Amino acid sequence: MHIVDYKNWNKRKIAIFNDENGKKSNISGLFNMINFPSITFDPNDENLIYSWNKEKDNIYGIILTGSSYDLGDIMYPVIPHDLIESGIPILGICYGHQYLMSYLGADLISCNAPIGDYGVSIVKIEDNPLFTGLNNDQFLVEMRHHLMVDPNTFPEDCEIIASTKTTPIAGFYNAEKNWWGLQFHPEKNYLYNIIFNNFIKKCYEDL
Repeated sequence: MHIVDYKNWNKRKIAIFNDENGKKSNISGLFNMINFPSITFDPNDENLIYSWNKEKDNIYGIILTGSSYDLGDIMYPVIPHDLIESGIPILGICYGHQYLMSYLGADLISCNAPIGDYGVSIVKIEDNPLFTGLNNDQFLVEMRHHLMVDPNTFPEDCEIIASTKTTPIAGFYNAEKNWWGLQFHPEKNYLYNIIFNNFIKKCYEDL
């Protein structure tokens, strides 16, 4: 298992914004497995800004997790603008991917209506640092969504880095902001070790 070397290992952390409304995200456990410190934030926490300000100087990467809810549901407040625009690299997964795309101006539409996209799909990936070490351009991934990014509203300053038969925008990259989004769940199989380590490496390089 590859372990990323980084400075100040006892201080640097990845911030995980768990959008599961009280449920524990297994991404935190995976970061323990790859021996990398993380801290979990609840977007619904009324003291979110206070908690973030206490830790932000030690955070150099952000992950927005998946969620059982859709964008716009009253269960989730808007993540503060200053936090999203902090200049820290961000990886959005499923709900997090949709959140970032919506923030950048994209619309969401139904995917594979009326059943959505659930279960195992074949994803085709493009050349991107997030996928370094994946020596094939197609992989089996797990999908759990019924909304997707409308290709007609895909932001011009982003590039598509992953797609499936039913989800044309299964991954994006915004080079200016250092944002990535994945509609699929790399944490559900061996991809977590490669993709999360690549993300950590990019965060480290951005210091």
